[in-house]
Amino acid sequence: MKLGIQLYSVRDRLGKDFSGTLAALKSMRFEGVEFAGQYGGLNPGETAAALDQVGLTCCGMHSDPATLMDTFIRRGLCRIPRF
Repeated sequence: MKLGIQLYSVRDRLGKDFSGTLAALKSMRFEGVEFAGQYGGLNPGETAAALDQVGLTCCGMHSDPATLMDTFIRRGLCRIPRF
C-alpha cells in the first residue's frame, strides 16, 4: 500500500523549509503529497522538480472548482477523463 499525506498537516514546517519538509516526509516513507495552497513560493515546474528530487508524487490537491477549471483545465494542464 502506498501512503500519502496532506501538506496542510505540516503547513508550519513547510513555510520554514519547503524542500527539507518534503525530504523529511519521504524519509517517513510517504510516497505522495496532497497540496493545500502552499507551494513554497515555487512555480509549477519548480514544484514538480522539488517532488522529483526527493521521490514524491502529487496524489491530490485541495482546490475550489473555479480555480481548478481556470488554472488547470482551461490552460490545458489536465483533462477531465471521459467514461
